[in-house]
Amino acid sequence: MSALNTMRRPTLRSSGVPMINWSNLDPARIERAVKILIRRLHPSAQGVDGSGGDDGKDIFLDTPEGLTIFEIKSFSKRLTSQQKSQIKKSLKNASTHHPKCWILIQPLDPSPKEIVWFNNLRKLHKDIILEWRGRDWLDGQFSLHEDIRRYVEGSDYDLLTRASELNHEVSALSNGISDAEKRLKGLSKRVDELSPCYAVDLEVRDGVASFFLREKFPGASEMDPIHATPTFIFPAQDEGARAAQASLQNALDYGEGCRIPGRYIQGIDIQASEETKKLLNFNEEDKYEYLDILPIDSSDGLPLPATLEVSFSEASPPPQSLPLQFTRKGIGRKGIMLSGGDTSGLITVTARFDHPGARHGRADINLKFAAMQGFFPFAIRPICEFILSALEGDHISLKFGHLEDKAKEFNSELFEEFKFSARLVIALDDLQKATKQSFRTPGDLTIEDLYTIEMARDLATKGSADWIYQGLPWKVNHAEISDFLEKFGPDNRGAIFVVSESLTIPVGEHVFQFGPVRIGSSHMELINRSEIESAAGGTLDPEAHFRCLEGDKITVTRLRQPSE
Repeated sequence: MSALNTMRRPTLRSSGVPMINWSNLDPARIERAVKILIRRLHPSAQGVDGSGGDDGKDIFLDTPEGLTIFEIKSFSKRLTSQQKSQIKKSLKNASTHHPKCWILIQPLDPSPKEIVWFNNLRKLHKDIILEWRGRDWLDGQFSLHEDIRRYVEGSDYDLLTRASELNHEVSALSNGISDAEKRLKGLSKRVDELSPCYAVDLEVRDGVASFFLREKFPGASEMDPIHATPTFIFPAQDEGARAAQASLQNALDYGEGCRIPGRYIQGIDIQASEETKKLLNFNEEDKYEYLDILPIDSSDGLPLPATLEVSFSEASPPPQSLPLQFTRKGIGRKGIMLSGGDTSGLITVTARFDHPGARHGRADINLKFAAMQGFFPFAIRPICEFILSALEGDHISLKFGHLEDKAKEFNSELFEEFKFSARLVIALDDLQKATKQSFRTPGDLTIEDLYTIEMARDLATKGSADWIYQGLPWKVNHAEISDFLEKFGPDNRGAIFVVSESLTIPVGEHVFQFGPVRIGSSHMELINRSEIESAAGGTLDPEAHFRCLEGDKITVTRLRQPSE
C-alpha cells in the first residue's frame, strides 16, 4: 500500500500581548530592531552604517514615486531640548537629499506640545511630507513580528518570563539552537513511549508540520500493521474531481504519487493497535486540506538511458534522435512508471508500461515542455532542431537501446504547438552567435517577433534579408506629385527603394544595430494613387503606399558590412 501523508487544518489561538517596556531597553538594540522591521516591511529599503555619520539617512527607500528617509531614535520619554535639536538636525541633513517623505520612528507617542513642535518642523519643510510613528505603531508592528520583539527585549521577553514561571526555560529556547535540540530530544523520547513499534520523524516546512512513521526495528510493521483506508467522493459533474480520480488511478496502478484535495476526501479509516492509534490520534471528524499518496519508488535499473527518434516516412529528412534519461521509477499493481527528461530540463517525459504478460498491454508516453523563456538558446537548440525535424504524419519513437519491442510510438502532432517557439530559439541562437552575444530567451514573444528575429539573423549572417512586411510608405513632396506619378505609369507599377540611416531591431531588452540599410523591391505597386492625385496643387505632402507584387519580396540590405 502507498504511504500516506496528511495535513490537518491548523487551530488558531489568540492571546493578549503585553506592551513593550521601551524605557528599559538598549538604545542600540532599539534602533537595530527598527531597521530590521523597516527592511522586512520594505525589502528594497537600504540601511546606512551610522558609525561615521549617516548623512541624515538611517535607512532610506528609493522608488519611482520618490525618496523616503526613515530617521530612527530610541527616545522613549518626553523630548528634551537637546533631543529636539538632534531630530531637527537630522531632518535638516536629510532635506539635502530632497526626499518626498521623511519619517521619524521612535518609541514615544507625541504630547500636545510635541505635536505643535513637530508641526512647526512641517512649516519649515513644506516640500517634504513629515510623519511621526510612535510607540503605538511600534507596539503594533512588533506584535506581528515576534522574532524581532524577542531580539529587542532579550531576557525580558515575555514568553521567556512565563516559561521560567512554569520551569520550562528550555521550551522558550533562551539559549538558541542548543535548547531547541534538547527540547526536540525530550519530545521525541516522549513520543517514542507511545508505541513500541513505530518512531515518528517530524518535519516543519513553510509552517506545515508533517509526521512520518518508521519502524523501530525490521519487521515492526508486520507485528503491528497499519491499514489506512481512505474513502473518496468524486462528483460526476466536477471537472476537478475527474482529474483527481484519474491521478489516483495512476497512483494505484503505476506507483505514481498524487495529491487529492480535501474536498474529495470523505474519511480515512485507520485499523491499528491501540498504541498506534493513540500515536496517530486520528479523529473521524477531522477535516483535511489534502491527502498525499507518496510514490512507491524503485532504484532498480536507474538511471535508464533512452532516446526519442523520428520515424522514417517518404517526406522525412534523415532521422534525428534526442537522448533522454529516466531517473525515477514507480511500481504499481498494473505496471511501472518511468519519469525523466533531457539534460536541459526543457522536456519532462512520463512513460507508463503494463507488466509483461498483461492481457491488454498498455504503453502511454506523455511529454511536457517547459516554457522556453529563460533558457539560453544554445542549450536547448538540439531539442528545437529535433522538434522541427518531425514532419506532419511522422511518428516519434521512444526507444530503450536496440530493443525494438521496447519502442513505443506516438504521433508527431504533439510537437505542432511548439514549432513556433523552436523556430524562434534557433533563429535567436544564430543571431547571438553571429553578433557574439549570449542572453536568455525573452518571454511573451509573438509571431511578428519571430519574423523580426529571423530577419535580424539573416542581416547578421548574410547581409540581406526578406523584409517582414509586404508594403512600404513613401512621403511625396507636394510640389513633385506629377513627376512622381509619371514614373509609375497607368499600371501603378515600378521600383521603390528606401535608404535608412540606421536600422535598430529590439529583442526583449536587447538591441541590435545594423547601420544604414536599403529597403525595397523592383516590383512594387502603388495602391493609393487617387489619394496622391487629390493632393496635387495643395501644400501638404501626401504619403504613398506600395505593396510588393505577388511572387516577389521586399528585401533589406546592409549598405555597410560589420568588417567595413
